[in-house]
Amino acid sequence: MEGVARQVVMRMEVVGLGSQRGGSPSEAMAQCRRGPFGRATFADMRKTITPRSFGLTFVLGAVSIAAQGQFLTLTDQWGNVVNGQVIEKWHDLNPSPPAVEVDVECVLNNSAVTSVNMRRYELQIPAGTTYNYYCWGECYAPALSGTHPVWPAPQSNNLTPAEDYPGFHAYYQPMGVEGAACFRYVWFDDANPTDTTWVDICFNASPVGMEDHERSAFTFNAYPVPSNGGNVELTFDAPRANERMTVELHDALGQLLATERIRTGQQRLVLGEGSLAPGLVFATLRVDGQTKATRRLVLGGH
Repeated sequence: MEGVARQVVMRMEVVGLGSQRGGSPSEAMAQCRRGPFGRATFADMRKTITPRSFGLTFVLGAVSIAAQGQFLTLTDQWGNVVNGQVIEKWHDLNPSPPAVEVDVECVLNNSAVTSVNMRRYELQIPAGTTYNYYCWGECYAPALSGTHPVWPAPQSNNLTPAEDYPGFHAYYQPMGVEGAACFRYVWFDDANPTDTTWVDICFNASPVGMEDHERSAFTFNAYPVPSNGGNVELTFDAPRANERMTVELHDALGQLLATERIRTGQQRLVLGEGSLAPGLVFATLRVDGQTKATRRLVLGGH
């Protein structure tokens, strides 16, 4: 599950496998097998990486959100569903504050309170001294990049169904070093560790500045959420004359419910009462076949 995402092949440079406290190469490999907190295994890493000539090759294939195991929905700061996606964050070489932050909210789709844990994989780091860390309920001390190739969270958190859990934050300190640092964050059900979902976050440190790189969020909103049996209105940026825009509706299992073609100049779409069965629905906005945004809808009934 963790090794598939999108149709991209990324060539990553190998990072050092130094242990948390230093030590010999054999100690470092043992560190990799057990992880800094004794929970991750080297087999965990082999699910997502394949060594080749001192490099790491990731083959990331296309997969739907539902194919990952829909026990958890991940959303970015704009409300986009980011399960199995890459979040690109552009920033200066010496940002203020020094740690660049990316937040992801988690919503449990299980029917009962679930103990959820996670781990972080280093996918790519630039040469030089940089630091990274993350929070999962509690925040962990910054670590020198390259010393924690696999970093399991030392404790789980109990998530309540259908409630946003804002306890995840990813941080990166570029320390003046240019280049991209990419990490994969994997969540899993403690009672069923094979039920996983993930997101990749790439921090891109550039002397040009984030305003020249950061892509603006594509407008796509839904109201009301949750609904109470009435209409749901979707609003978005109108397509241009040469663009093909569609809104796709999927259920929680990833099955396509409907596809609506958006006309040139159209900026809203109303889902009429009774047009969809009550429950969880994902609305995805596509332009020329490319996903621009996804919104999570909770349709109620009278």
